Amino acid sequence: MTQVVGLPKPRWRLRDPYAHQKGIPNFPPIVATVLAARGITTRAHADVFYKPHLMRDYDPLQLPGMREAIERVGKAVAEHETIALFGDFDVDGVTSVAVLHEGLVPLGARCLTYIPDRFAEGYGLNFGAVRRLREEGCHLLVTADCGISSVAEVALANELGMDVIILDHHTVPDVLPPALAAVNPKRIDSPYPFDELAAVGVAYRFLQVLYEACGRPLDDSAFVDLAALGTVVDVAPLFDENRKIVTEGLAQMQRGLRPGLEALAKVSGVAPERFTAETLGFAIGPRMNAAGRLAHANIALELMLAQNRMLAGGLAAELDALNRERQRQPVVAAALYQAVTRLGGHLRQHPGSLMDVELSIEIEQRGLRCLEEFYARRGDTARRQACWRYRDSLKRLQEAVRRKFTQLGNPEAARRILIMDGDRLWRIEAEAALIGVLHYNRPWWPE
Repeated sequence: MTQVVGLPKPRWRLRDPYAHQKGIPNFPPIVATVLAARGITTRAHADVFYKPHLMRDYDPLQLPGMREAIERVGKAVAEHETIALFGDFDVDGVTSVAVLHEGLVPLGARCLTYIPDRFAEGYGLNFGAVRRLREEGCHLLVTADCGISSVAEVALANELGMDVIILDHHTVPDVLPPALAAVNPKRIDSPYPFDELAAVGVAYRFLQVLYEACGRPLDDSAFVDLAALGTVVDVAPLFDENRKIVTEGLAQMQRGLRPGLEALAKVSGVAPERFTAETLGFAIGPRMNAAGRLAHANIALELMLAQNRMLAGGLAAELDALNRERQRQPVVAAALYQAVTRLGGHLRQHPGSLMDVELSIEIEQRGLRCLEEFYARRGDTARRQACWRYRDSLKRLQEAVRRKFTQLGNPEAARRILIMDGDRLWRIEAEAALIGVLHYNRPWWPE
């Protein structure tokens, strides 16, 4: 007789075990408890949660640096200076640049967009990009979804005669870059009531006050769909201001999609009227992110800015093909991610486990060989060579690991090295496994 094995019994982990004691009076108990667990304990807060359009808008000028940013961009527009729009290669960065471009061009701005190559340049502002943008004649550099930690790069831009405005949402370091304005809701000196905006949300609010300062009406419907897309895919918490942005953006999408989103909806098999946050997160977002992970994020940016349906259809098909290729790599990526996750915890308990360190390196080398084959099929010699160089650096790392353990047979010394440098190693490897691309131009182990 065949025994049927049932599903494991779910183990619930409550966000707030005492939420049932804080529920809104006269609400259904289950609803009141769920809302209370989310911090919603009054009827007024519940009304805003269920009907985000009732939420009042915050004043973007409360964000430190916003006034200076508006004044400098207004000056650049009036004097026909070239403005460089520099964004990250993920969906939040791409939509931030798209929002800024679509908002600034109607004001008469001369804009040049720049998304770094994930493989050749890595994340964030870099010296080479700064120099190239200056050579292109840019006098003002606006970074979106990056820049808040780029102290040296911003200093170089200043030396070359460029003013820099930062629109970011990442954790703010102790020392801010020497930018003309650093707009970030997470700044400790920010009185802005909400600090969880995505970068595209910051860009969206920036445009609102810029248009007001220019005495021009802003058609929110032209940008709110992109603001919603970037907010959802960047996994920003969907409450308060983000909830309002996403609700309005989804409503706009259901009324009609821009050509780029319409083309992505077609290749992903989702009807526009059925667009939800889940659609953005699991159908649209992965296809856009595939550009930066396997080719270049400019494909996604060009798609979001496309006005021609035929052009949009071709770009969407290219993103869909890249996403399918990305989906064919999950076995290697998942194996590496799981191995690294296990090793992270294991090494804290057993810091002398040389075998585990070498196992992680070996798994990653296998993943790189798969990527080399992929780029060889695409005829992408540069990225194939990058994988080869990275694999060669892993061999050197493996030798360095062996030397360190040989020299430092002292477990306490080994523990210090692994916690000091090993934590960074495992974190970077885990990120690399998730994106399926393993190329970092940085030293991995101290000599």
